[in-house]
Formats: sequence, C-alpha cells, structure tokens
Amino acid sequence: MKPLYKFITIALISSIIIAIIWYIYYLRKKRLQTADLEEAPNILKGGKNNPGHLRYTNSQWQGKIYPPTGKKFKFESFDTLEHGIRAWLINARTQLNLGYNTVDSFIDRLTPASENPESARKKMKEEIRQLLVGKETIEVKDLPKIAPIIFRWEANPDFMTAKQEYGPMRILSIAYKYNII
Repeated sequence: MKPLYKFITIALISSIIIAIIWYIYYLRKKRLQTADLEEAPNILKGGKNNPGHLRYTNSQWQGKIYPPTGKKFKFESFDTLEHGIRAWLINARTQLNLGYNTVDSFIDRLTPASENPESARKKMKEEIRQLLVGKETIEVKDLPKIAPIIFRWEANPDFMTAKQEYGPMRILSIAYKYNII
C-alpha cells in the first residue's frame, strides 16, 4: 500500500472515530439537559404560581406543592399565586436582611446572570431605580412596589395572566396579611 493511501486511510478512520465520540458526547449532553423535564412534567420554568422563580428547596412554604415520590422539581410550585408571592416576599426580605440591599446586589442575587439575560437584568434595575426615585438602597417596605417589576421580567405565566389583579396594592395587602412588612 502506498504511503499516501495509508495516510488517507488513517486520517479517514481517525475522523470517523472522532465523529462517533462527538456524537456520543452530544447525545449524553442532550439526555442530561432533558432529564429535568422528564423528572417534572408539566412544570414550567417558574413552576406553578411561582412569580419570582424561587428554586426548589427543603423550605416548608405555606401552600407548597411537593413533587411526586421519586421526582424532583427545578423550581418551587405553590397551590395559589398568593402563596407564591408570599414565599417570594419572605425570601426577598431575607436577602435584604443578609445585606443584599442595594438595587444591584438585590437583583444580582434574586435573578442570577446564569439564568437571566443581562439586558433584562439591566432594564429591571433601571425600572426599580426610577420607582425608588434615585434611591439606591432597597428597604423591606419597598418590596411590594418592586415585586411586580421583577415578576413581569421573570415572565411567569401565572403572574402574567393575573398581573392586573396582583399590582403593588394587592402585593402590599399580602405582605401585611402575613406580617412580612
């Protein structure tokens, strides 16, 4: 066999092996990406009634919906939108108390760049600054005013269909009802 044909044969076989390895890697990665969806069918990005997209934790939230035995949720789900807003308000208050009380640190903490486009996070921060009239520090009493901005940008379907009903005044009433403020 001539050296040129031998080289071409080796190169061709090597290319085929590399293509097979890449394809196996691609299939494995694809299977891992869809594993969350298979584990929690019919659960949207934000879970049910979870306008702030709280990640699933072991917290025993009021109105929390637990996944079926052997399944996992990526995000919390609640029986009512009110319970989802309540959980978000409590979580947001905790973040403020932990020192994430500037507009930038608060939004960076609650809407991480790994899950949210930077352009959306920037616009969210701008809207909150306009609402707070140039004030840079967020206080617990500000949460009902800024919650609709965050919920709108998170685009949770349950909140988006009921956003007229759940404005700042309704969120404030939820905060008072559950002694969050």
